[in-house]
Amino acid sequence: MQIIPIDEIQAQLVKFVQLEVDAAPYNKDFEFIIDGQIHRYRTTEDNRSQVSGAYCIHADGWPSGWVQDWRNGRAIKWKFQKDNIRDDNLKSSLTSERIKQLEEISKKHQAEMQKQQESLQGEASERARTVFEGLKPVDVTHPYLRNKGVKSYGLRVNSEDVLAVPLKDIDGRFISLQWINVDGDKKFFSGAPTKGAFFSVALDILKQKSEAKKPILLGEGYATMATIYEITGCPCVAAMYCGNLFDVAKALKSKYPNNKIVVMADNDLKTEGNPGFNAAQKVVRASLAAGCAVPDFKDGEDGSDWNDYFDIHGEDDTRQKLKQLI
Repeated sequence: MQIIPIDEIQAQLVKFVQLEVDAAPYNKDFEFIIDGQIHRYRTTEDNRSQVSGAYCIHADGWPSGWVQDWRNGRAIKWKFQKDNIRDDNLKSSLTSERIKQLEEISKKHQAEMQKQQESLQGEASERARTVFEGLKPVDVTHPYLRNKGVKSYGLRVNSEDVLAVPLKDIDGRFISLQWINVDGDKKFFSGAPTKGAFFSVALDILKQKSEAKKPILLGEGYATMATIYEITGCPCVAAMYCGNLFDVAKALKSKYPNNKIVVMADNDLKTEGNPGFNAAQKVVRASLAAGCAVPDFKDGEDGSDWNDYFDIHGEDDTRQKLKQLI
């Protein structure tokens, strides 16, 4: 039962995705196909050989759907809004009773889309696992590791010298991987989810009686958390991007309720809104962590995370600072 005209759906959807550009980079000359099927599109970050965007939008009932960027694994859900309808006659015809009727029809479509999306992500996770297992181990001579001054903790490398960082969920299931090239450019495995997935070092030591009460240190990138692990010896977890800190912290808190969690926040002073620090504060405010440790950079120091702090201030200063904060 299609009640809402396609042009009304298209107008709202385009505006919504443009506002959510970080989650799904979007080309303005693109028009969505609204037929309840999965379609792909080229994002603003894709080259000619890449098509990283995907979406599924249905028009039956109360229109809704999802848009995802396979490059970073982030997905956004969309739902039609009555208040944003352009046609006044259409808006007045949609009574509360009528909208409720349309939403009931829409629920069936949403359930189908959810299953469809989960199936695709599951297949991508399995491909990521197979790819990772086929790669060779990497050593400290890799340019990225050498530049960051950290070791490899289970990383692998492909034939083009690109590092692969394995990402698992709280139960140890392989979910995805992050690619890091020699210049430090990063991207996630196409199609695999990232929400709640993470890389970890030494979480297993919490099973030992003598180590069971150690704090868990949670941060963003691999190099940051490898640096902190090498200095502190504490279990370290990398959520890989600030938007994933909350979900990973929630999972850790559930499995390790008796361990203190400290967020090793990025301090993105040169980025509008300081997203790293704000994401860390969100975790603390939700009582998922005891607090956050933020690197403090002086004027003229070019850095944002604890690996940068280590590079600028050296091991002794960083060790003392971390001991004080943690």
